[in-house]
Parts: sequence; structure tokens; C-alpha cells
Amino acid sequence: IMGNTPALLMRDGEFIEDTMRRTRVARQDVLSKLRAANVRDLRDVRAVVLENTGDISVMHGGEIDPALLADLDTGVAEPG
Repeated sequence: IMGNTPALLMRDGEFIEDTMRRTRVARQDVLSKLRAANVRDLRDVRAVVLENTGDISVMHGGEIDPALLADLDTGVAEPG
């Protein structure tokens, strides 16, 4: 079941296993999206996002404007 907050599945070439498990997204599904986005090296992946629509967005290449990632569920609990 999708929430209202997009979830970060991968950041800077690293899978975020806790978020993938919680959102029930398989590694193979992410790899398929990476191939479809013409990613040739995981180190080039800046972020993979599970959107609240169920789509998976892939951002790769150079730097990402922080505003594009500001509303994401990063899987990290907020302090307090």
C-alpha cells in the first residue's frame, strides 16, 4: 500500500535495503528500471525514488538539486 510520501530506494549507487523491504520493492525491479534508464554504472546513480503513484524514478549523472529529494521518505527516523 502506497503512502503519500515518495520513498528513496537508492542513493549514490547504494541500495537502501530497509526502505526496499518496507515498500516491498525487489532489487530486480530497481535493476530493471536502471537498465531502462540507460544506467551503465551503479556509481552514476544519484537516486532511485518510489513515487506515490507506484512509478519508479531514476536520477543519474551529475549533482541533484536538493529540492528534488526534499519530500522523500528516506527510511531514517526523525530525531525526537
